[in-house]
Amino acid sequence: MDVDVLSGVAALFAAVALAGVAAGRYLWPATHRSDAAALIAREIEVARLTEESRALRSRTDQLEADHKAATSEAKTAAAEVARLTERESALSEKITTQAAQLGDMQKQLTAEFENIANRILKANASELSESSNKALGAILDPLRE
Repeated sequence: MDVDVLSGVAALFAAVALAGVAAGRYLWPATHRSDAAALIAREIEVARLTEESRALRSRTDQLEADHKAATSEAKTAAAEVARLTERESALSEKITTQAAQLGDMQKQLTAEFENIANRILKANASELSESSNKALGAILDPLRE
């Protein structure tokens, strides 16, 4: 009897399970049409987002490459600025030195000009004095006689 009861209960459970499967399959289908449309819409959205993600990754890679190039260019420009600043300092120093040399040369040329002018004036004064003495002698000689 226990075996009969157990097999009856097992048969009952099997019947209920079979009825549940049949009811689930036919009364509540696994995918309704609206669920299928939602699934297709979500798959389309996933494909769109995947493509957008791919495009954004590509843009990110491009921006990173541009950033590296700009950083390299900035370093090169900074080195060029440093070189040109150093060159400017050297040229400014050279200009200052040459300006001082020019001032010294102007003083030297002025002194030499003054010396030459004084020699010329002395020579002219001597000649003028001699010619004046000769002319005065020529005037006074007839008077002395």
